[in-house]
Amino acid sequence: MRTAQASRLPGDGTDPEAVIREARRRQRRRYLVAGVALVAVLAASAAVFTAASPGGHPRRPASRPARTAPAPGIRPLPG
Repeated sequence: MRTAQASRLPGDGTDPEAVIREARRRQRRRYLVAGVALVAVLAASAAVFTAASPGGHPRRPASRPARTAPAPGIRPLPG
């Protein structure tokens, strides 16, 4: 992690308003970077969740398999 180097010491004639403006600018930049990182993490987790889920609706079989044997109780006609 990078930290800013202290180039000015308090009490050496620096403008307090300029120091406050710079601190606010850096804070806004930190918030922006954190927001972009949060959006990236949420997008990645949504993509993983979507890819891992089986889909919206269960699939139905295309057709029912044909019965090969007659149903019980039905006898073939003599003849």
